[in-house]
Amino acid sequence: MNQKKELTEQLNENNETSAEATRERLVEHLNFIAENRRNAPNKAIEAANYSLVLARSLNDKHSECRLHNYIGGISLQKGNLNLGKQHLFDALSIYSKYLEDLDLLARIKMSIGSYYFDVDDFEKSLLYFFQALNYDSKSLKTALYNNIASVYLKLNQYEEAFEYLFEGLSISEELNDNDRRIFFLYNIGSAYHYRKEYLNAINYYHQTAEAIEKINGYQYMKCLCLIQIAIVNSDLKIYESSLKYFDKALDVSVKHNLFREEVKILRHIGETKLLLEDVSAFIEFHNKSITKSKSHDLPQEILKSYENLKAYYEKQYAFESAYRYAIKVIELQKNVFTKERDDKIANIADEKKREVELLEQKNQHIESQNKTLERTNQMLEEFAYVVAHDLREPLRSIISFTGLLEKRNKERFDSESMVYMSFIVKSGKHMNALLSDLLEYTTIDKKEIERHAVNTDEVVSDINFLLSASIEQTNAVINFDSLPIINANETHIKQLFQQLIHNAMKFTRKGISPIIKITSIEKSKYIEFSIQDNGIGIAPVYLDKIFKIFNRLDKKNYTGTGIGLAICQKIAQMYGGNIWVESVEGEGSTFYFTVEK
Repeated sequence: MNQKKELTEQLNENNETSAEATRERLVEHLNFIAENRRNAPNKAIEAANYSLVLARSLNDKHSECRLHNYIGGISLQKGNLNLGKQHLFDALSIYSKYLEDLDLLARIKMSIGSYYFDVDDFEKSLLYFFQALNYDSKSLKTALYNNIASVYLKLNQYEEAFEYLFEGLSISEELNDNDRRIFFLYNIGSAYHYRKEYLNAINYYHQTAEAIEKINGYQYMKCLCLIQIAIVNSDLKIYESSLKYFDKALDVSVKHNLFREEVKILRHIGETKLLLEDVSAFIEFHNKSITKSKSHDLPQEILKSYENLKAYYEKQYAFESAYRYAIKVIELQKNVFTKERDDKIANIADEKKREVELLEQKNQHIESQNKTLERTNQMLEEFAYVVAHDLREPLRSIISFTGLLEKRNKERFDSESMVYMSFIVKSGKHMNALLSDLLEYTTIDKKEIERHAVNTDEVVSDINFLLSASIEQTNAVINFDSLPIINANETHIKQLFQQLIHNAMKFTRKGISPIIKITSIEKSKYIEFSIQDNGIGIAPVYLDKIFKIFNRLDKKNYTGTGIGLAICQKIAQMYGGNIWVESVEGEGSTFYFTVEK
């Protein structure tokens, strides 16, 4: 019995020693990653991936969250935007469930803002940067000033950009923070570059390069700086000097495995060669850029090269070559979307696997199921957003190129072919409308709601004015009593009323002008609105289905996407209310919705 007790104590002691050794290794790796993520990104990301295993074995959620943020940030720097996004949102998910560390949350929000900046979604980028700034993390203040200024530059809001840049430069110089000073010098150069003040731009870019030479590292920034000096020289039509700096930047990118910058530089060199009327070099360097982009899985850079080649051939009226690259553009856009979709599905599968392990370890089945459902819904909504957002670009290309084919071959195509062309364009436009509505549906409750006093009387009056053409065409009569003032977002309430009033005018009985009555009743905890019509009504079997997304009861006789009422339901629920309908088929319908007081 004593031997068994001694053996148990020894095993526990060995486990504790093993865990302590693992923790020490994890701390060493975290310090290494923090020091080398900019100067040696490949080594840092390798260490971070290994450290994730250590953090999970220790169930150390704080370290796991930090590591996801590190991997996400380094992936963005290396040009792998999809991988970067995946890890950053993993970090945010872990933080929201397990942690309370505002400094870490500010770092994650700043990294997510950088992702949206890289994909040119400047509105979301600015939103995340300001959220991070609000957490009042002193160590991040200058970095956030720099990032916010970068967004303002992209939005051509130069005064706001300069305000943040010079304030940040002053703070970094006071703190003797040479690292951050480099970023401000670079972005001030960019600001002058955007304003086409080329001499000031080159001056600050050179100051940045000099500052980098005085410290160890920052090869990524050095590469960017050399690229910008080359671009300014090109803008000044000093092409030989431009090529010299592009060559220097290319050496840095190759030496330090900065793959995205390398393929961009190759493309820039090709563009500069074209300005020197060296067409063969233009094509050669674009092909090099495409080859390198394929080897490093950078589809967005391949796309830009294809678009450049397509645009060149279009200007030369070489329509056959232009058409060939247009097809490549469409195919690549489709493949990029498919890969993102597959990655999203794989991420969901991985996440599910981790959740099952968590259930087994902690035996908290009900609580974990609720978290699983919440996260799955979030992922599915994000997936729907990706579908709606990214599919629209190739769809626009299909509509555009079909229209071009129709114009160029009008005399050669027979009447049947022209009808087929018309079907393609019509179907494409309907698909585009459906995706637009889907995008609205998936994002409407993601934005912060700014509430204020909304006079619903005025809202309905405004809608009557907006729909005046339809009212006149259908001889509609819209009656409404004195409607109340509510605390809400006017855009949401207007969208809700407009959809219901428009439906009431749309689904009418033949030969009968629509009569619409709008009323409200104030109750103890909420206000109930009703929109009554004398239209075609709804069969009882469909009353529970019409608020589900994509449900269209009569696709043959009425246009639409089947998303409008689903959006109405989301808006009502956002304000603590609900929406329902009472109807008699062939006599009309009354839609009700409530809003919390």
